[in-house]
Amino acid sequence: MDAAAPPRDEALASSGAAPEVVKDRHDALVRKIALVPPMLVLLVTFAAWVAAVGRAGFWADDYVNLALYNQTLGDLSNVQRNDGKYTINVFWWWGTVMFGTGNPVPFVLTVSAVTVMGVWLWLRAGSQFAWGRVQAWWIAAGVAATVTPFGILLWASNIVHSVSILCLGLGLFAHVKAQEQEVSRSAVAWSALGACAWLIVIISNPLYMGFAILAGYLVLMQGRGWMARVAWPPSKIRFATGLGLLGHVGIPVLYFALVAYPMTTRRSSYSVFGFGEIRANAAFYTERLAPDNLTLVAYVLVVAAAVVASVARVRSNRLPLVLLATAAATALPVFMQGQQRADHYLMVPILLTLSALAAAVGRLPVRQGTRARRSVLVGSVAVGSVILAMMVGGSSATRSWWVTTPLGSALTQARQEIADRTPTGADLCVELAMDSSLQPGFVAAMGGQAGMKFDPIGAASAEYVGVGECDRATRTVVTITHDGNAYDAVVEGR
Repeated sequence: MDAAAPPRDEALASSGAAPEVVKDRHDALVRKIALVPPMLVLLVTFAAWVAAVGRAGFWADDYVNLALYNQTLGDLSNVQRNDGKYTINVFWWWGTVMFGTGNPVPFVLTVSAVTVMGVWLWLRAGSQFAWGRVQAWWIAAGVAATVTPFGILLWASNIVHSVSILCLGLGLFAHVKAQEQEVSRSAVAWSALGACAWLIVIISNPLYMGFAILAGYLVLMQGRGWMARVAWPPSKIRFATGLGLLGHVGIPVLYFALVAYPMTTRRSSYSVFGFGEIRANAAFYTERLAPDNLTLVAYVLVVAAAVVASVARVRSNRLPLVLLATAAATALPVFMQGQQRADHYLMVPILLTLSALAAAVGRLPVRQGTRARRSVLVGSVAVGSVILAMMVGGSSATRSWWVTTPLGSALTQARQEIADRTPTGADLCVELAMDSSLQPGFVAAMGGQAGMKFDPIGAASAEYVGVGECDRATRTVVTITHDGNAYDAVVEGR
């Protein structure tokens, strides 16, 4: 009777393979298996984005920005016009010069490319010192599973979020480069680039003021690194670190306090703000991201694991806790806003929370030996896969909405009907024959008059009124109805 076959480890050893080679083969196999779940999630997300991007349209603020910055930077001295967000001026000037005003797809593709580049820079830079490359894939998949990026990727006016995310990645990338330099001038140059990146984060969108926590911590890390590597006296390094804090934190905070915050909150759409809004917003975002108890449990587990692991590592590595603090500081204004609610506001807090978890758990040493280490890795992949699956399932309705009706697509048919039945340059009077609760949403989606002025309609002016309020003798009358899914336009006499 033949003897039982030896275990695979023994078989490899008997074949002449060294124990280190056997371990490497096992580890490589585990790493490949660990990449499968996040890649599947990213593939599903990419397919949904492809399906949505071709149907994306201009929407709401897009029309206003097209009107203000059509092949012009506008009045750069007027911070009341752009709320101090100069990204708006540059992007819409460049976009209208390059693409015109008729097709939204190039604008959406640009916003998507900028956002993805920012996330890639962030994950790539972090993998140099905070988490591994496999963990980077899991962070990306975790963010994608929530579908929160779609509100940025598929809305051109959210370039303000995209550029902030790009500069978040650029700031971390510059930090890594500053830490690698042994020549003092090179180190300072990279640190200065990082300071510029953190400032642009705030200029582009003051929602991300919480990044000052991370930026300040990174400067202090650079100062400690320069003490060990750069041939400068300690007093000069302390002075350089102080200047770094001024550039990375002081100037962005001043811009936020003097320009960005007052210019944003003066608008009526941002006037309701306070701790009293937290409960209502928490209910809104819970319903959007975790519509069932199972998905809610998945989110709670992720956040709890990030907190516990970050606190456990605080003595040896403060970065995870700093990332969590930055995530909380970025999420707090989202939950305090009383009028502005959208899934994409939580994309960056989720990215930071998952990064904190990866930075803490991903580098925890496993001392039980090779076999135990592999068991821990396999178990972690299994648990992570289940959580990812629950998050993907919980966001399925939102994902389906983006695929079938991305922003602006519901307006496409109505705008084309108006364009086909009215002459260019017409003076339009638009009667809203729909429920009164839907009327403000339609006017906002059209960007007021601006949505009627651009291709394919090209009206000279437009006024929105109730049914029967138009002067039919002097103006072209358009009636807008809503059937629960899409808008329909009827032009009198056409």
